[in-house]
Amino acid sequence: MYQYSRDIEIVCLDGDNTNNMNNYLGNTPMYDGTHKLHKGIDNTLRFKIKDTDRKPIDLTNKTIIWKMYDRDSRENVLFKYLTVTNATKGMASLIVHTADTIMLPQGFYQFAMYTVENGVEQILYTDTYDNAKGHVEVVDDVYPEFEESQSTETFFDDGTYFISTAFNGSASTSKSKSIHTLAIYYDGFTGTVEVQGDLSEQPSSSHDDWFLISPKLFSNPTITVNNESGVQALVLESNVNWIRIRYQATAGTIKKVLLRN
Repeated sequence: MYQYSRDIEIVCLDGDNTNNMNNYLGNTPMYDGTHKLHKGIDNTLRFKIKDTDRKPIDLTNKTIIWKMYDRDSRENVLFKYLTVTNATKGMASLIVHTADTIMLPQGFYQFAMYTVENGVEQILYTDTYDNAKGHVEVVDDVYPEFEESQSTETFFDDGTYFISTAFNGSASTSKSKSIHTLAIYYDGFTGTVEVQGDLSEQPSSSHDDWFLISPKLFSNPTITVNNESGVQALVLESNVNWIRIRYQATAGTIKKVLLRN
């Protein structure tokens, strides 16, 4: 594993030493690659801003603006002010926070930068061909992607029980211990609740294929509830293809059930 700071060199045709400059960007970096922004974490981009003689630009009294936009639609997606970290050495940085990229699709984007001083804007270049755009790739490979819980508010009355729709038990993951968490939302509920599993390839329509599962910390698969409003959490340890709950009520109802595998 490596941890390092990658500096991005940017060139400014600054008026302070125009007499010493060439009129072309002949002394800039040979190649400016694609810089990556990783979703799920704060990203810090560090910049060194130089003139065409590779000398640092004095950033005192300069405001530096960074814009990132969609490569195809040209729509602006991020707008940032850089923080000057060392004005005399032309060094600045910006933090692209987790919240800035959370809604951005993975893929390639471009960025542009310019300085503002006394109301005058000055473009910043990224290569030797007068290009003023850099390249950014947004990637989502650092942290797991959030997945919503399975949810149902639908229950079928078979004449004896109210039965929920079937949840996927994720048995295809082939884990030695499959842990599931259930959240049951009660509304003035009094009655009994049971969790069932099914090993069929598709959720079986036959009640005989479904069997009771005892939640952890419960010795009896039939859970008695008395005048409950709110959420009850249950933890299951079971390798099954499908999971559902069924209940009998003497008062109130169950409004919703959530499941996470």
